[in-house]
Amino acid sequence: MPGNYHEKFEVDGYIGFFKIFSISETEIILGANDKHLDFRAIITKDKALVYNIKVITLVSYNNTFGKIYMTIIKPFHRIVVKSLVKNAYKNCK
Repeated sequence: MPGNYHEKFEVDGYIGFFKIFSISETEIILGANDKHLDFRAIITKDKALVYNIKVITLVSYNNTFGKIYMTIIKPFHRIVVKSLVKNAYKNCK
C-alpha cells in the first residue's frame, strides 16, 4: 500500500486498493496506476427507477505486459464487474 493510504471516502482516499480520483453527486472515479497499465472505474448513478447504476472501465497500457495481462483477464472482466455491482447493491439495502 502507498504511504498515504487511508480509507476515508474522499478524493485521494482508497476503497480497498482503488484510489479515489474524483467524487461528485452522481459519479465516482476510482483507479490504480501500475507500471504495466493504468486502470479507471467510473461509477455513475441517475434517477431512473431501474438500471440506475452504470460502471465504465478504462485501461491504458503502459507496456506489452499490460496488454497481455488484459487479454487474459478480459473474458472474466464483465462477470467480475457484475458481481461487484450486485454486492454493492445488496450492501446498500
